[in-house]
Amino acid sequence: MRLFASSRRTILLTAAVLALIAFGVILVESTKSRFDADFSGVVRVAGDFTFAADDRLEDMAVVAQSVLLPAGVELNGDVAIIATSVLLEGTVNGDLTVIGGQVLQTPGATIAGDAAFSVRSATIEGTIEGDLLVSGEKLLVTDTANITGDIFPCVPVAGQNIGGDWTPQPCNWAHQNDLFDVVRVNSSTTEPAAPSLSIDLFSAVFASAILAGLTVLVVVFLPDRLAQIELTAAERARDSLGAFLAALLVAVGVVSLVSLLLALLTPVGLAALPVAAFLGLALVLLVATGLVVASARVGRFLMRRVMPGQPMLLTTLFGTLVVCAPLWLAALFPPLTLIALGVMLGVASVGTGAAILTRYGARPVRRAYFVQG
Repeated sequence: MRLFASSRRTILLTAAVLALIAFGVILVESTKSRFDADFSGVVRVAGDFTFAADDRLEDMAVVAQSVLLPAGVELNGDVAIIATSVLLEGTVNGDLTVIGGQVLQTPGATIAGDAAFSVRSATIEGTIEGDLLVSGEKLLVTDTANITGDIFPCVPVAGQNIGGDWTPQPCNWAHQNDLFDVVRVNSSTTEPAAPSLSIDLFSAVFASAILAGLTVLVVVFLPDRLAQIELTAAERARDSLGAFLAALLVAVGVVSLVSLLLALLTPVGLAALPVAAFLGLALVLLVATGLVVASARVGRFLMRRVMPGQPMLLTTLFGTLVVCAPLWLAALFPPLTLIALGVMLGVASVGTGAAILTRYGARPVRRAYFVQG
């Protein structure tokens, strides 16, 4: 009988792991499809970066060791690049801003807007249809260059080598700030202007799957501890809620203390970060356990009325779907995100506190009564 039970647990665990792996594969493929050939407003970070000819590239920012824009590749929009070395052979249909070491624009390259380079050295051999501003040590403009606008070299006179018939304009720092606005524009496209919180359908599915996998693991391998936590949550709900609120206060206090240390005593704050991260991970695990406890209680309550006599694993998984309902509602109605997260945290509160009181179900917590005979 024990062998049968052990085999059943192994089969259930294997099925849960395979389900999580399959979901992970679906997650990766879905993520790829979301960003397929559409990099508008995306910051790319790489050691060496090369723009591909088959990409439909628009406004973007790139941070890399070296950057190559090959001939025949067009960037449609404003582009900001931070790199040690930049080689321009293709076309930028907008403003181009480069911060870094050196820039080389070959004769066949074109910049349809303004070009602002804050680099050690810049070599211009191609076409710039707007203004050129270079802040650095060296600027070389060859006879093959074709610049429609003005040249603003914020470069020492000894480092200027400007051929052709161009007359350099005085270094205008106000104009330089205008040209470098593209950096702020590209940065703002990658981050929201104001903090916002929302849950999409993809995130709701992912969170539900993670909770379902954790539920399977707890029910299969820790049924006794789960039962002890459930019992404590039912018998000492008020104490469990108090333990949960105390844990939240401790978490807020730790975050505030670490933030203060990072601001005033940075080395001490950095040393305290691993401890804060460990405590945060422990709290997340406890809250997840609270959701599992809520799933078990809700699932058992509902299944008794619909399909009585079902195994604990099935009832708990059914309860997980019900407990995760606020996430699905938030995915359909984003303005309800904060309310949904608050409901989820409230649902998990008593179970989380019970897990704290019982040391994750390792010890019973019952009220002791002394009766004198």
